[in-house]
Amino acid sequence: MFLDTSYGDLKYEDVGKWLDFSPNPDGTVPRIKLRRAHSRYAEFQAGVAAATGKHRGKKLQKKIDDKICADVYSKFLIITWEHFLCPSSLTEMFGVAEGERIPFSKSNAQKLLMARPRFLDEIHRIVQSEDFFDVDEDENDEGGSSDEDADEASVKN
Repeated sequence: MFLDTSYGDLKYEDVGKWLDFSPNPDGTVPRIKLRRAHSRYAEFQAGVAAATGKHRGKKLQKKIDDKICADVYSKFLIITWEHFLCPSSLTEMFGVAEGERIPFSKSNAQKLLMARPRFLDEIHRIVQSEDFFDVDEDENDEGGSSDEDADEASVKN
C-alpha cells in the first residue's frame, strides 16, 4: 500500500458511501450510495476513456460534458439510492406519480442527472472529494453520510 493512500480511498472505492439528504415530507431520508472517482478504479477510468475518446483534445460544450458525466457516473459511481420522491415536473420521465418513489436503475440515475444539472454538479463535486470519502471513526462498515455534504446536496434543483 502506498503511504499517501488513505484507508478511506480504498474502502469506499469498492463499497461506496451513503450521502443523506434532507428528510422527505413522509419522514423518510433520501440517500444515494456513491463510489469515489479515482485513478485506481480501473473500470471507471476505462468508462471515462470510452466516453471521451472521440472528444479527446476538444473543448466541450457544457451540455456534452454533462451528458458524458451523467453517463459515466450512472454506470460506475452511483451504486443505488433510496427514498427519492418524484417531483411533479419529472413524473412523465420516470413513469411514477408525484410523490412516489423513483425506482433506482442506472438508466434512471442518468435521466435524473441530466434533468437536474445542479444535482449533477453536486454529485460531480462529491465523487471527487477526498474529504467526503475519508473514514469517520463513528461510521459502520457500510459507510455513513457527512452532515455537511448532505446539507449542501439537493435533488430538487
